[in-house]
Amino acid sequence: MTSEDKIFKKRRYKIKKKQTFSEKANRVIFRLIITLGIFIVILSVALIFSSSKFSQNGYILKQAQTQNDKLRIEKEELRTKVVKVQSFQNIQDTEKVNSMEQPETKEYLEN
Repeated sequence: MTSEDKIFKKRRYKIKKKQTFSEKANRVIFRLIITLGIFIVILSVALIFSSSKFSQNGYILKQAQTQNDKLRIEKEELRTKVVKVQSFQNIQDTEKVNSMEQPETKEYLEN
């Protein structure tokens, strides 16, 4: 028996049962419901992942803002300290300035 005979024999024994229109419609409706169900499940999973990612990014952003606020406060405190250290009164009261000799005469240059 050749391969063509085997194929012919298989085809000959396959007799398709005729389906009514309502059976075909029911089958299409069933497949549509399954497809929509799978689509809804996939979209739900994608929504859960994206919302958790947005929440995580929001938390990281909040931490960065808090750190930024702390650094700004620290910057202002350091700036205040620098101004106090550089003040003229503070410079005049230091030991190095007090240990310096005063000039005998003060001469100013004129243009």
